[in-house]
Amino acid sequence: IATYMDNDIAGIPQALQKSRRPVKVIRARLKGKEGGLRGNLIERRVDFSVCMVITGNPNLELDEVGIPRSIVMNLTYPERCMCP
Repeated sequence: IATYMDNDIAGIPQALQKSRRPVKVIRARLKGKEGGLRGNLIERRVDFSVCMVITGNPNLELDEVGIPRSIVMNLTYPERCMCP
């Protein structure tokens, strides 16, 4: 049961598959860049999304949002741009 969680415990032989390869255990499935947390949940790549800093703009009303022209031109749906 110990090798079900971690197959690299000192003093305990590794659990092996029929092909003699080490079994990929829960710890190996979760850790590292290819693991379940970073590879699938946290760093999921998404098309048509933007990461930017939000700041105030005294020229905009409270119900308006300012988006840079370069971002607007890459949208999938045509939107009216009120850029200067």
